[in-house]
Amino acid sequence: MATILTGVEDDENHLPAGWLSGLTTLCGQADEDIMGDPHDGDVTCEVCREMARVIFQSVRLDEVKKTEG
Repeated sequence: MATILTGVEDDENHLPAGWLSGLTTLCGQADEDIMGDPHDGDVTCEVCREMARVIFQSVRLDEVKKTEG
């Protein structure tokens, strides 16, 4: 289960993107108005799922771990 955003128009469950990216979702949606509020659920957007797989397979935990300071 993940924190997801459900598309108002397509009813797909997307993964949110980082706030610095300028995008609302990992698959490239940029319009926050077409997304519902964050909630827990299963990701159903195939593009978001594939983007997550690429990210998780290409970095080590210590490369993305928050550092103090």
